[in-house]
This record gives sequence, C-alpha cells and structure tokens, in this order.
Amino acid sequence: MDIPPVFVIFLVLTSLLIARADIVFREEPVDSVVVESQPLSLNCLAEDDQGRGRIVIHWFHNSVQLQLNSDARLNLLANGTLFITSTLTGDEGTYSCLASVIGSQGVVEQSRSVIATLSFAYIESVFYHPSNLTATDQQPTAVNFQCISGESVPKAIVIWEKDGQILGPEYALQLMTNFGAMDSHMTSGSLQIDNVRMRHAGQYRCIITNPLLPGKKKYSLYATLTVVPHPGRPYISEGPSNQIVPLGDPASLTCEILSDPAPMISWFKDGAPLNERGEGTTLVYPNGTLSFTAVRESDEGAYFCNGTNSLGYIISPPATLLTAYIDWNFLQEPEGTTVVEGDVTTLFCRPPNSKPAADVTWYKDNQLLAPRPGTATLDVGDLYFSSVTKADEGDYFCVATNGHVPASRTSGTARLAVKVGATLTDPPTSTEVVLGDDLTLTCEAGGDPAPSLTWLMNNVELTPGGRITLGNSGGLLHIFGMTSLDRGTYTCVASNPYGTDRESVYVNVLVPPRLLTSPEHHSTGVGTSILIPCYVVGEPMPVVTWFKDDLQLTFNPPSDDYQRTNDGLFIAEVELSDNGVYVCKAENKVGTVEANGTLTVETFPVFTVMPQNQTLSEEAVVLFECEAEGVPPPALSWSFNDGPILPPLSLSQDHHRLTVPSANTGLVGIYTCTAENTQGLISASAFLNVRTAPVLERITNVTANAGDTISMTCNALYGFPDIGFTWLRAADILTASSRVSFPEDNQLEITVQGSDEGFYTCVATNDLGSSRESFFLSVLDIPGVPLIIEVLALSESSIMVTWVAGGDTESYQLEYKLSSSSVWNVHLILSTGGNTNESFIIDDLIENREYEIRVIASNSLGDSQPSTTVNAYTLSVTGPSAPRNLHITDFNSTSIELEWEIPEMRSGPISVYHVTYSRQSDNGSTTVELPGEDQFTIYHTISRLRPNSVYFFQVCATTTYNGELQQGNCTHYLQQRTSTAAPDAAPDDVEAVVLTHYSVAVSWSAIPEFHQNGEILGYNISMSSEEAIFVDSVEAPTTSHTIDVLEPWTDYTVAVAGYNKDGLSPFSKGVTVKTKATDPRVRPTIVSSEVLNATAVHISWELGDNRELFNGPIDGYTVTWYDLSDRLWDRSTTETEITISGLSGGTEYGIMVSAYNLVDDAIFSSVPSSPSTRITTPDDVPSRIANPVILQLGPTFFYLIWAPPREHRGTITGYQIEYAALTEVSQGSTGTKNRARRELAAGSNKTHGQAFSKEPRYNLTRLAQGTNYSITIMAGTSAGLGEGTTLYLTTDESQTFTTTPGNMKTPPGQGSLEKDSIRLFGLPLNSFIIFSSSVGLAFVFFLLAIIFMTAWCSRASGKRQAKSKLLNRSLLRNDQFVQLSPPSTDEGVDNCSRSDSSPTPSSREAAPTSSHALDDRELVENRPRASSSPASHQLAVNPSTSRYSDGLPHYGTNPTVVLTSFCFPGDEKSRSVKSLDGAHNGMEDLYTKVNRTSRGPGRFQKDSLAAIAALLDQEESDHEGRPPDSPPSVVIADQRTVL
Repeated sequence: MDIPPVFVIFLVLTSLLIARADIVFREEPVDSVVVESQPLSLNCLAEDDQGRGRIVIHWFHNSVQLQLNSDARLNLLANGTLFITSTLTGDEGTYSCLASVIGSQGVVEQSRSVIATLSFAYIESVFYHPSNLTATDQQPTAVNFQCISGESVPKAIVIWEKDGQILGPEYALQLMTNFGAMDSHMTSGSLQIDNVRMRHAGQYRCIITNPLLPGKKKYSLYATLTVVPHPGRPYISEGPSNQIVPLGDPASLTCEILSDPAPMISWFKDGAPLNERGEGTTLVYPNGTLSFTAVRESDEGAYFCNGTNSLGYIISPPATLLTAYIDWNFLQEPEGTTVVEGDVTTLFCRPPNSKPAADVTWYKDNQLLAPRPGTATLDVGDLYFSSVTKADEGDYFCVATNGHVPASRTSGTARLAVKVGATLTDPPTSTEVVLGDDLTLTCEAGGDPAPSLTWLMNNVELTPGGRITLGNSGGLLHIFGMTSLDRGTYTCVASNPYGTDRESVYVNVLVPPRLLTSPEHHSTGVGTSILIPCYVVGEPMPVVTWFKDDLQLTFNPPSDDYQRTNDGLFIAEVELSDNGVYVCKAENKVGTVEANGTLTVETFPVFTVMPQNQTLSEEAVVLFECEAEGVPPPALSWSFNDGPILPPLSLSQDHHRLTVPSANTGLVGIYTCTAENTQGLISASAFLNVRTAPVLERITNVTANAGDTISMTCNALYGFPDIGFTWLRAADILTASSRVSFPEDNQLEITVQGSDEGFYTCVATNDLGSSRESFFLSVLDIPGVPLIIEVLALSESSIMVTWVAGGDTESYQLEYKLSSSSVWNVHLILSTGGNTNESFIIDDLIENREYEIRVIASNSLGDSQPSTTVNAYTLSVTGPSAPRNLHITDFNSTSIELEWEIPEMRSGPISVYHVTYSRQSDNGSTTVELPGEDQFTIYHTISRLRPNSVYFFQVCATTTYNGELQQGNCTHYLQQRTSTAAPDAAPDDVEAVVLTHYSVAVSWSAIPEFHQNGEILGYNISMSSEEAIFVDSVEAPTTSHTIDVLEPWTDYTVAVAGYNKDGLSPFSKGVTVKTKATDPRVRPTIVSSEVLNATAVHISWELGDNRELFNGPIDGYTVTWYDLSDRLWDRSTTETEITISGLSGGTEYGIMVSAYNLVDDAIFSSVPSSPSTRITTPDDVPSRIANPVILQLGPTFFYLIWAPPREHRGTITGYQIEYAALTEVSQGSTGTKNRARRELAAGSNKTHGQAFSKEPRYNLTRLAQGTNYSITIMAGTSAGLGEGTTLYLTTDESQTFTTTPGNMKTPPGQGSLEKDSIRLFGLPLNSFIIFSSSVGLAFVFFLLAIIFMTAWCSRASGKRQAKSKLLNRSLLRNDQFVQLSPPSTDEGVDNCSRSDSSPTPSSREAAPTSSHALDDRELVENRPRASSSPASHQLAVNPSTSRYSDGLPHYGTNPTVVLTSFCFPGDEKSRSVKSLDGAHNGMEDLYTKVNRTSRGPGRFQKDSLAAIAALLDQEESDHEGRPPDSPPSVVIADQRTVL
C-alpha cells in the first residue's frame, strides 16, 4: 500500500529537523605558519552519519568563497583538502571550509568548519640586548643575562654563546618565556649562572632563531661577565679532583685558590712538597695548575695544594692520580659447543690483564648481543645461558675494553649450535561434539630434527581404519559419527631423538535436551500448593529456566514463592500473582526444548484504585475513582453518606468513576465504593471537603533589647484546608537554630541579638492561595568590642594608645598594668562620638617596662567585652640602642628571612632579641624571643605567614642591668609583602540553575580576599557526571557562567575553583543539578495490535532498555493513525497501550507511536517514531449515498445515478433501491387545500418494490404514469445496509417521453430536483437531448433499412436458439429494450443481464449517456418490464456501449443488436412449458403498444412488428429451458419520443 503523501511530508520534515548536526568533521583546518612561496595543505574531511547523499566541500578565504578554477595554485583534493602549491603575498588571512550534503532533492544540510589563520614566517632584530655584569667568585646569588627577541612568527628560539662557543644546558640554566601580552610574538630568553666561578668570566651574547627561517639568525651585542675574588684570606674556588690517566698521556690537576691579595700556591705529593718547576715531567702554572707532560706509573699518588697570603693560608682536599693500561692477550677465549634447547651452558671469556679491570662485551653474528631474560655476562667475562633457545644459535666473540684506555681487545669466534627436542607448537584443544557429528582434532609440532606424531585415546594408540582417519603426517585426526563410547581423553605425542612432548585433551559427546514430562493446565485457590511438572534429560544436563507470563523466574537467592525441583516448579502457597502462563525451557549447548501450561487462581476482590479524600474549591468538579480486581471480576457500587447516589451525582457506565458536577457544602461527606464477587465483598471510602484561601490578622512592629526573647503569633482569620506557615526574614526562609524556634507552625520565638534587627514576614498558604503579614524588629544592644590600632611609646614614662569604637558607645574604660602585675589601672574617657578614632596618652609609667593595655566600651545597656590586650614597652634610657641595618634577605609566600646587626650602643652583652611582627590587617602582633649572641650579624626566619600579605617587623635588643633585663630601643618597623601563592579556599555560594536540556547557569561568590593569596585571574567550572567531566574557564572578575554543552536529563555535580598565577584553589562543595529533558531518541516498538470491532482497535508498545536514548523520564506517548486519504488523527496517553475508537469500518489504517517528554509544559516528541503498523477494521454499514441525480425519467421509469457513500466502511457490495407510490389527499372541509401529506397508494407491483444494483446507477421501470414516488437508496457492505437517502419523484402523465421532470412534486420538508441540475458533458439535460436527437435523425433512413433486413433474417432462422443468435444491426434504438422473461417474484427487479458490443465512435456526442454496460453475469437492471407477453423464451435486445475518458458508457447511432438468452430464477423443475397460442391477448397488447409509442412512418412500425415476430418464432421452438409454470413475457418500452 502506498504511504499517504501527507505522512511522507511529515516524515521528511521531521527527519530534516533531526538531521541537524549529522555532518561530522573528522578533520578541520588548523592555524598554519609557512614560509612565503612554500606549499600549504589545509585539511577538511567531513562525513554524513545519516548517509543522505554525497559530501561537497567549498573553501572560503577571509569569508569569501575561493574560485578554485581561477588560480592554478589552488587545488581541491578528493578528500576535501585545499592544497596551495606556492603561497604568495595575499594568501594570508582566515580559511574555513563548508561541507554540504547533496541528496536527490538538492542540498540537504550544510555545516561550516572552524576558522583557521594562515600567517607568513618572519623575524625582526633583537629588541633588548644583555648587559655587562660583575660578580664575586662563589657568590650565593645567581647571575642572570636577559635577551628579548624582536617580533617573530612563529615564536623565536633563544640560545646563548660564550666566547664564541654555543652553551649547552649543562653549563647554565636557559629559560624562554613569552614577552608582553598573551598575543605577543616576542620571546624573552634568560641565562642563569648559579654558583659563579672564575671560569664563568667571558663575553656572552644571545642568538635568535626562527624555526622556519634558520638562515636568518639575529645576534645581540656582547655582554661581559667579570668575576672577581673575595677579599681577605685565601679560599679554594676550585680544587683538584681524582683522575685515572693512561700511561704516557698528559694530565693536569686544578688548584684555583683565590684571595685579595693574591696567594702563593704550592703542591704536595703524598705529603711531600713538589719543586716549583716540578719533578721530572711535572710543571706548576701560575694559576696553580699542576701539569704532567706524560704520566708515568711513578706519578701515582695523593696530591694537594696550598695557598698562602699575608692574611692566612688554606690547603685543598687531596686528589688521587692513578694510571691505566690493558694487555693484548686474553687469558681464555670462547670455544664452540653443541647443546640441546633448554640446557644450561656457558661461553668462557677471560679478558687480558687490565688496570683498572677490563669490561667485557659479547657479540653474536657480528652484532652487539642484545640482552634477554635468561642470559647474563658474569663478572669474570663469561656469557651464561640459563636456558638455551634455538634463537641463541650463532657465532660469538667477546671484546675487552678499559674505559680509561682508548683501545679494545677482540677474542676469536666460537660457534654455539642448538638442537631442539620435539615440542608441540599447536596442540589439540578440548572440544565437544554433538552425538552423530564428526570429530576433527589437529596437532602441530616442531623440533630439530622434525618429530613424528601419534594419537592415543585413553592411553591406547589410534590407528587408521573404520571411522578413524589420520592426515597431515599424523597431525590431523578425524572420527566419523561420534557415539557416547567415543567420549574420553585424546593425546597427541610428538617425538624426536632429543625429546618427547605430549598434550591431552578431553572430548565430550553432547546430547540435546528432551522433556519427559511437561507443564499442564491447572486451577487452584489462594494458599494452596502445586507442582507444575517438567522433567528433562540431556548431556550436559540441561539448564531448566522457568518463565511466567514471558518473564523469567529467578531462584538465586532462593525464593519462598517458587522452588525449582528436578520434577518441575513447586509453588508452596499460591497467591493471586501466581496466576498466568508458565513456560518450562530446557537448554544445553546443543539444543533447546520448551513447553507451557496455565495456572488460574481465583481470588478475593482487591482494590487497584481507591477513592481518595479530596478538598476542593466551591463549584469545582470532583471525580472519585474506584477500580478493583479479582477472579471472577468484582462488580462495583457506590453510596453517599450510606445512602444511594442521587442527582446531581452521576456514575460512569462501568461504575469506575463517580462525578460531583459542582462541589458545595451540601455534598460534603463520605463517598463509599463497594466491590463484590463470589469470593466476598470489600469497601473503600473517601471524604469530600470544600476549601478556601487563608486571610491573616495584622502583626505590629516590635522593639526588644538584645538578650530578650520575643514571641510572635501569626493568626489566620479563616482558611481551609490545613494552612501551612512559613516565616521569612527579608526574603530568606527562617530555620530553627539555638536562638530561633517555632513552638507552633504559626509561632516564632527569637532570643534577640543585634544582628536580628530587620523585617520579618509570616506567609500562610494552602491549596487555594496564600496570604502574608510583615513586622519590623528593632534591637537595642551593648557596644561592640573596640579595636586597638596603635600603641606608641612616646618616652620612658608615657605611651599613646589609639583605638576604633565598637558602635553605640557612650564612654570608654582604658585599662593598663605592668605585665608582671595583676592589678589594672583604669582611665574613664568619654566618647567623642562619630566614627573617628579615639586616642589617649598614659603618663607616669616606669622606664623600660612592659605594659599590658586594653579598652572596654560602655553605654546604658552595659559594657562590651575587653579589646584584645596589647603589650608595649616604655622607652629605655639605660638599655641598648636599636639594632642596626634591619633588612629582608629572602622571602617566599609563607616565610621571610630577616638580617640585622648588633646595636651600636650597649651596656653589656645582648641577652635577648625580641622580634615583633604583625599582619597589616590583623589586630594583634606576635613576638619571638631569640637568645642574644655576640655575632656581628644575626639571621632569623619568620615562617607560617600568609601569602600575598603585608607584614611589619620590629627588632628590640635587651641587656642585663643590675640583675634586671633592660629592653633597649627598637628598630623602625620594616614592611614586606610575602609572595603570592595558589588560593587556599574555594569560592562560596555556588548555585546552579538549569536553563535547558543542554545548559546550566552557574554563579558563585568570589574567593574571600583573605584566601586569594594573589590576584584571582579566573575560575574553573567543573561539570561532572557518571560518564564524563567537563571543565570550562572564565576570567575574573566574572562570577557567573553558562555551560551549554551538556547532555539532556543527566545528573551533574557542579564545583568551582579559582586560580591565580600560582595555581588553582580547592574546588567548592559540589552542587547537584539535573539538566532538563528533551525529545527522546528512542523509537517505540509496537508489540501487539488487536482489532476489537469495526470502530476500535487496541495496540500496545514498548521502548526497550536503552535508557541513554530516553533523554528524560518519558512522560507520555503520542499515537498517530491515518487512512488512505491522508487524514491524520492523534491521541496522547501515559500508558504503553491504548484503545483507539471512532474508526471507520473496512478501512486500512497506519498506526505509529512516538514517545515524548514534558519540558516546561511543552511536548518534545521522539523522532523517529515507531515503524508504521498496518491494520484493517472489519466492514461496517456504510454512510448515506451522495449526490443522487435523475439522469432520465419517463411515464413509467426513472433512470437514477448517484455517488458512492462518502464513507465506504468496507467494500461496497451493491445498492438496494426501495420505491413506493404516494398519493396526495386533502384534509378539512372549508374548501381551502390543507397541508399535503403522502400516503402509500394501494395497488399492484407498479406501486412499490425493491431493486438491487452493484453499480451507483439504476433504471427503475414498470412504474405508474403521473404518480408520486418515494425512492430510498441504501449502500451495502458485508456488514449490512447503511442509512438510506430518500427522493420524491413524479412520473410523466402522458405517454410522450420527457427529459425534464416538470411534474415532479416534492413532499413537505423535502427539496426538489431542479432541471438545470441534471447536466451531461457540461450541458443542461434538455440541451443535450435536443442536440443528440438532431444528430440521430440524420441516420433514420439508414436505420430503417437495417431494421427491415434484420426482421427478414430473423424470420428465416426461426429454428435457431435465441442465446446463439446475434443480429448485426439494431432493430430498436438504443433506448428501447425487448425482454422475453417469466414474471418476476421481485417487483421492479431485473433478472438478466445485458451484453456489450462496440458502438460507432462518432456517436459519442449524438446520444444520451447511459450509466454502464453489464456483462452476462449481472442482473439486467436498466430495462422496463411488463407483466405478460406471448413469448416462449427470454430474450433481450441490448444496445452496445462504449466507455470514453469520462468513465461513462455512451450509446451509438448504429448499435449491434445482441440476442442473449437468460436463465430463469427459481426452481426450473417446478415450472411447465406453455404454448404461445394461449397468450393472444398479450400479443395484441404488444402490437398496440408498438403502434402507440411509434412516432415515425408506417414502414418503421411494420419493421418493428416484423422483428418481434421473428423473435417469437425463434422462441416457439426453443422452450426446453423454460419452467413449465412460468409463461414468458415480452416487454417493449421506449425512452425516446421516436421509435
């Protein structure tokens, strides 16, 4: 069946919507840098996942499509790559490719790649040159040269040279970084020389190189590094080191001793001094180097050097000088040997004498021997094999070397030959063979020499013969037709002179499973036990699986419900859920067998849906639902307040639903549903109540002191049902805490503190709405704690204190005391008001003493807590002066190193140093006490500091005076900021809001400044699911971001971390969100479809288990169905089954199902939908016919045509026409004509009857002249007759034929048929008849001649049978019919059919149109009838018809007359043959009718009568087929005014 076009368009549009993003780029262009004139390739490889057509690639340069034919340099390769043979100026810029899917209908989809940039390589001169530097030998800090390149694309490479020699990484640390902004093309290079020595002095410069332009190097200016020695006593810059030197080679020992003034250097050997000029071959250079021109064995010894100047001397550590040599001859060379694979063997090699000992290296087949497991070179030089393999076979020699002598010694060659014992290289494997199948085992072996193979079964050797064959030199064993006796162990044995190998396998013979007993059909009650039998055998023992209603039963862990035994399935206590179909399935490796049975359980009624309590608004519609199940199904009944259900309450037809059309207080009460079957009765009740929205009482503002407890009540004036209360502070929901409680839902209690001040709101809510009331809480509190910001010693007896107020302060208590005292001194100070700092000077203090100071704020409500206690010293007169030269020597993110010098003025040794430090933003300070030292310079490191924080440092020295510590004056505060570090806290207040199925908006608060540890550069947002982790970044100060690359309906954990230049902070605590659902990608599968009746079908479907394609919870399904006329319907449901009603009978429908998800009240349907399922409803009675038209009418007939029913509802089998004559009567006696009414006219078969037609047309004949008729036409299918369409028509009163029903009368309430409504070929019927009659008159004389000849021929052939006689020319016009037939038992129904013959083509426009031509098997429905005639057999003279393009037959002017015989209806044996002579009166009537209806010349009348006579003569001798009791009839009726 063809798919409806509308459905095809729907699928195409849906597919196009789905197809977005079906173009996948496998390769895309990337940013490129090339040298001008060099070739370039830009890749673009795309695929269409849907396979909808071919891929076409177009390229764009600077957003303009490239015309590849206009430039020979541009080439598009077959894989989509753009190849430029030679790049030129103007080619730089952006490039992208466009992929298009070209299908049969043109472009299906397009997608553009990423944009790539093409740049030409270049390099500019050095931007920044290194500077001259001076360093001190062995200085602790490194020396750094810096060099910055000019612009370079790609980035330049910076290398360094010294005194013309390129420096390697071992010389100094070389670093390269990007210089400037992120998009800068300049490179900064640095050379860092650590541990500077005299040897580092020289000239340095940088060399700038572009990787693509190696020939265009750029050089910086030279920078000189000058290294000077330390002043003072001599020191060793670089001392001598141990050396091993070949005999006779030169050597030197370095002794770089430096000082200012320059030292004198001397050498010692084995503790004895060497002469300045050396001894023998030694020489001492001015720089202290000891040189040997040719080392001798006597030169071996321990050497050290001594450096002396006027300030002192120094001796270097000793260095040992040793000599090296190697002899020529090996002590033992390797020898050839033959071994068996797997043996242990050793190739000997003892190297020549050597000092130090020689190293031995082995070679095989002139290649360095690669080490492998199982081989090792021993310390003495031998090559050891723990297990020789065939691969070890070859020629070996050894090479001896001394690492200190530039020479080697090579041994002779030895051959290692390896023989291999027999080994199975491809042993047989265990297998299983089905009973009766063949067995094939293979076995392959290797060895040197080749081994022989034999086979054993259960340790008995197998020999060829019978069912056993051996092949492939014994490596193939084949046994035909395995039996159970062939089950056993098979062994393959391989042997040669060097060994035997074997492998045994087990061969099992399998037997398919067979059921000895099968499940049966059982019925039982709840609580009984039953065994459903199923006993199986097979090898291996079959696994029995039980299924219930197509679901597999599980027995692991064991279940109390079902127990699987060898005999079947045992159910201990039968429950309702055990009802169903059970399948026993036995399966092993070689087969499966199964059988099923049914278990029916009768049960007590159980509610599946119970009525629920409902509280609704007034006038709401209430629906109570109740469903119950049981076996047999229970009946449902309802009651209201224990009484019957009365209007306005109503019940559904199945009593599943009770409806309250408009809720009011009078319908409040208990509604009870009762379910009853033969097993018992149960009831369930629900309560109906009517609800209103809440209204709250006003709440007044409150003022309270801190510490007071307030209680606020939120009273509802009215509202139902139960009201829920929520308390808000500002816009935030209040929750219970140690100070906040809710004794009742509508009560709020707060133990007040200052921070509680603000607006509070009570929100009352129920199902109908909400109401809220707010109040303001004012809090009075004690002052906050003051903050001391500075304590300054003004003199040896006074200190000034400065602090910040704590708020709402009226006065202060300034308290101070000696640190050694417990008594506080108090000064009362009035507040100056406002937000300014407060200050006070404490006088009369003791010199050089430590005091503790604190401040308390007061007001009328009380005192604040004391401030943090601050310690301070008065100035010292007798103590030491301040330490000198306090400075920072080093620092990092958590520590700072301080250095200072001893105070210049001191009365004695320094006893203690106090180092006091504080963080800029902190209130207090920390003091570290260090023991005094006599050192001139003191170092101390303060650690555990905060990164990126400003600290202040102060150092004070203390001496002992008269037995007491006297703290001297302190240094000025030294300020230093610690280095930055990675943040050590995560961002706060992370929130995630789901936007769509692929996007989530994330927001957060910045990392607190205290934890930032440096400028925050940005944030990383992590989105993690079970499948993947996605991380995106944003730059600071942004604190929100939208992630839009997520998967739908997926749980994500959102976490945020900040980062600065030093690293990443911890991630925040994860926030879990779930993206929204979207259109499912799963295709439902229709699993069953059942036709319920002619107007309804039931279908069910399933989704499958691939939940990854659900894209949501699957909120429902849309069922779409359509018929052949492309009409579409759909319906939604949340179930996986549906009953579709309202269909038309006998109609084929296509049904599809699509799943959908609801997202924000919008439906997202699955695409694609399920495959279309075809289903055809059974036939139903059709609808009414359409457009009935009177094609022709006359005094005794109506020729009717009509359109088939608009809804066939099956195959139309035909049409039934019922007609009845009506008569007009007048009512009343006043002389005026009352309202007309129709009555059935009594009479003969002219007044009523039935007819049947297979086509939508019929010629209703034998009617009474001038009579009103009601005609009802009904279409029929196999299901019966449909509703009828009734016409009211009137026959012509005269005998003259008329084409216009001018005398038609219409009963009251019925419409009439207008003359102009009957049209043929676009013309009114009258016009068409006049036109066709005019054409017909032209052939009148020709027709008379034909009629005369035909009549003469008919009389001459009187003895022939009518059924075989064909007249070549028509005796009558096409609108006249002659029938010889018995009387009909069904009035008005034709009993025989017409035959067709070809008309003259020119007659198409000359005659009125007939409905169609019937074949010999159809009833003759289109001719008039009479009650009797003098004929002896049944003949019909039928006009031939021809069908034209308009689908209707047309009569010709010269038709062929066909005499066709017809069979009699009814039982032929019950009828008798009667002579024509007994029907004289009928013949006379026939002649009279011919004379009456003829309007032509007399010759034409005679010819017509002659033709009738010829027919009657034939009928006289052809009567053997006529029933004996049925006299034949002749009917002549005309449908023209001229015969």
